[in-house]
Amino acid sequence: MENQIDSTHEKTLSRYLMYAEKTNKLIMDSKRWQKKVERRNTKMTIEDLIKKTFLPLGFMVFWFWMIETIMKVSGQTDWFWRSELAGLPFGIHKMRLILIPKGMDTTATLGMTALSVIIGALIGSIMIPVYVIRAIYVLIRYIVQK
Repeated sequence: MENQIDSTHEKTLSRYLMYAEKTNKLIMDSKRWQKKVERRNTKMTIEDLIKKTFLPLGFMVFWFWMIETIMKVSGQTDWFWRSELAGLPFGIHKMRLILIPKGMDTTATLGMTALSVIIGALIGSIMIPVYVIRAIYVLIRYIVQK
């Protein structure tokens, strides 16, 4: 009988410890969330404005000018390749995964790498408006705070 009571207490204690661990984790996540909110509510500096607005938009304008120059060489406008080239630097790092097969021959490896680049460029062409909207939001937020 005494062993049965001890095992019941051990189960209850282990449940309590698991509950305390989950609660502690939630509290830590709450503190991280509070830090994010505090960081968002702090006053924006001119450095933040330059880093989040002018540099990305300046790079986009430069990149689109380069693509326009490249596309003028052929004399035709191929909108698919224009969007692919435009999205290339903005989407590769958003993929978080480059598909490279293991134990395959060189052709399969090159094909999968090309597929990864194409998928990254498509993701980037979708992300371009997101970056522009974020830059406009940061600029408006800076103006309102002044």
